[in-house]
Amino acid sequence: MWNMNCVVALLLACSATQAFVPTALRQPAAAFRPLFAEGPGKKPEGKTDVVYKFGGSSLADKDRIDHVANLIKDQIALGYRPRAVVCSAMGKTTNSLYSAGEFALEGRVNVDAIRTLHTSTMEHFDMPQHVKDEVNGLLSECEDLLNGVRLIQELSLKSLDQLVSYGERCSVRIMAARLNQIGVPANSFDAWEVGVLTDSKFGDAKILPKAEEICAKEFNRL
Repeated sequence: MWNMNCVVALLLACSATQAFVPTALRQPAAAFRPLFAEGPGKKPEGKTDVVYKFGGSSLADKDRIDHVANLIKDQIALGYRPRAVVCSAMGKTTNSLYSAGEFALEGRVNVDAIRTLHTSTMEHFDMPQHVKDEVNGLLSECEDLLNGVRLIQELSLKSLDQLVSYGERCSVRIMAARLNQIGVPANSFDAWEVGVLTDSKFGDAKILPKAEEICAKEFNRL
């Protein structure tokens, strides 16, 4: 049973799935419409299920994170029911990760700016320690990956896909935590945790047909 007070913060980590909204999420609902489909501040006719997608500029810093979280809360109050909130990486994090990969090939590893952006945002909102630990753990994984690239002097498409995923994986956890802080129950998920499966063509992966059915089962379970 769908709880209108619960937001599922769904991360679509790889580029091929960025705009993927499963048919399974569309069919049961009376309607799925874009954010502000009725116009800002207007109530929908009846209960309207929606999927929200926020890009990097919308999540650029702590102020934008807070703005988006409260925007979602306001939309729920108007009668919209988020089935999923899809988050890009904060600000220019994805570009920074691409650059970090290039620098690692040159023998330099430095993710200080990326780490500072995320940790300062979490500190500003005094987020729970488990959220800080999870995000910092992902950033440490990212740094370990870059050190591996530095040592072997190779950045495969598979490793590059993994590298750039860390931005979205961090931002979705921060967004879910902020929603919980303002009274909107939310959980964060990586794409593969809710059945978004792709082929193995790294750098240009495509959604597998069976992902539709798996996503439907996972969302019904949630």
